[in-house]
Amino acid sequence: MIGFAVAWLVVIWLAYSQVFGPVDTALGTALPQRYGHDVLVGKLPYAGFGLEYPPLALPTFVLPALVAGRSASAFAYRTAFEGVMLACGLALIPIVILSIRPFAQRRRDLLIPAAFLAASPLLLGPMITARFDLWPALLTAAAIAAVLADRPRIGAGLLALAILAKVYPIVLAPLLVAAVWRRRGRSEALISSAVAIAVVAVVLGPFLVVAPAGTLEAFRVAVVRPLQVETLGASFLLVLHGVAGTSVELVHGFGSENLGGTLPKLLAVAQSVALLLSVAFVWLQFTRGPGTAARLLASIAAALCLYVALGKVFSPQYLIWLVPLVATVPRRVAPLAIPWLAVVLLLTEAYFPIRFFDLVDRLDTGVAAIVLLRDTVLLGLAFYLVGWRRSRRNWETSASMAQLPELVRAQAGADVQPGSRMDQRTTGRTARRPLTG
Repeated sequence: MIGFAVAWLVVIWLAYSQVFGPVDTALGTALPQRYGHDVLVGKLPYAGFGLEYPPLALPTFVLPALVAGRSASAFAYRTAFEGVMLACGLALIPIVILSIRPFAQRRRDLLIPAAFLAASPLLLGPMITARFDLWPALLTAAAIAAVLADRPRIGAGLLALAILAKVYPIVLAPLLVAAVWRRRGRSEALISSAVAIAVVAVVLGPFLVVAPAGTLEAFRVAVVRPLQVETLGASFLLVLHGVAGTSVELVHGFGSENLGGTLPKLLAVAQSVALLLSVAFVWLQFTRGPGTAARLLASIAAALCLYVALGKVFSPQYLIWLVPLVATVPRRVAPLAIPWLAVVLLLTEAYFPIRFFDLVDRLDTGVAAIVLLRDTVLLGLAFYLVGWRRSRRNWETSASMAQLPELVRAQAGADVQPGSRMDQRTTGRTARRPLTG
């Protein structure tokens, strides 16, 4: 956590030294500040002003506005916003470490993920300080940790909150439901799913009542958006444009730079189909294969890598979602996952934010090639995590979901006496059908 905080301050210092380009570009928080100001002056989200995010993104916008004041300068609000995001990042680290402790057979099994988390601000660059994505990443990591600790209903509630902060965790819901089903049975899986649905209804309900059209619009945008320039298909077309002189049409909309025309639309459909099929394959493979907790964590990371790599939008801040999930994957079953993702992060930092406008203003072929390489490497990481060629023995000898609560207590030094109430509770839980089947 100390390393993370130091790396965070170094990134901010580099940004103010204009290493990443103009400060307002690298550390700009104008949109969050506008949202926070609109709430403070009494405007209703989705009714009084358009909000492009789900409702639980609002706390990260409003809290800095409350700290800095309604008429705060851009610098004051930016500093407060960075403080909120730093707190989210620091809270995320112990959750990830506790999740991987049961799988640590050697000290380096903890040191490597911890070092990766500590260095992540340097690998991600200034976007980690200027985007709110650490907030849904924190909620998602907490949901996964709760399921691993045999608290499925708490995990379901946290996952629902994460979805209400940013929609992407919905991709992980089938995997967690399947894990609970195999560990605790159909009844508990249905109850946990009902808890998640209830949380979504309670939080989203008032917004749907006050401004149904505006609320649904925030979710509809994710479906109808065109192919953004940093996606796999768009970067391929931009490289082809630079090499072979093919025509491309750059259009602005939905808050991003996109490619227009027939071919990009076809590629967007193809990517969406590939995304649905590949993520469904990950879900199915998990339900049909060995049911270890390590395999669950690798499947979660693989599904989200596919979601980012094959989506119609690939904003650089999406990589913030992947850092805690890839760090959680046990090294025994995916030893190259962390360095692989580090390469993806470095490739992103090679063009964003300092060379991003070379891509969108001049259609720079070199930058497009870096983006295409980054997207391809990330897709390769997803295939690696799926583990088509990995030894089945590695999965089967990893800790099962049934063992994790006991392993966590043992490593935390809990003193459980034979025959005690805690011992009876533990025995009762582990007697249920294990996830490994």
